[in-house]
Amino acid sequence: MGLLKTILGASLCAIFASFASAQSLDMPTSPPASAQMVNNWDTHPFTLQYADGRTLSSEELRGKMVFIDAWASWCAPCMPSLPKFTALYENSLGNPHVKVLSVHVTNRYGRFDSAAEFLRSKQLYYPVLQDPDGDLVYNLDKVANSFAVPHYVLLDETGKVIRRYGEINDKVIMDVENAFYQYSKAAKQSITSPSRNP
Repeated sequence: MGLLKTILGASLCAIFASFASAQSLDMPTSPPASAQMVNNWDTHPFTLQYADGRTLSSEELRGKMVFIDAWASWCAPCMPSLPKFTALYENSLGNPHVKVLSVHVTNRYGRFDSAAEFLRSKQLYYPVLQDPDGDLVYNLDKVANSFAVPHYVLLDETGKVIRRYGEINDKVIMDVENAFYQYSKAAKQSITSPSRNP
């Protein structure tokens, strides 16, 4: 009887081990180190189109500090920050050292023909870039092909993500505008300072 229990026990262990091994093939695993992305305008160049047909390329953003609000018209958590974005966008106008971008991440707009029309329905009139293939937004996360909306990021002058935010609120607006101010001040000083030869 003891021998039979031992044999049955060993058989069951083998079966469970085999099942667990087979299941592990379908389980998600942590991405390899090679999948950890180093994002900047050199590694991930892009050209996107605004709703009005104008284009914007990563080359045009080189040397600027950039804030991005990536959203979708079907994304309920994205909605509260859309009006807040207006303040950041309007306050950045006229500053050649910074750029504030609204990026719609798909080509699905519900009953609207475009992301711009969707914004107008909410009395919002800032320009919106269209990124249906993820040329820009899929390179904002830490891991390749991993992205979710809403997504709010601040990028340095090389296109590297330096800050991530969970929403756009008054505190975030102050933080971004302070970063813009500090960067713009440094950029102006570098332009006006006479070059020194060694």
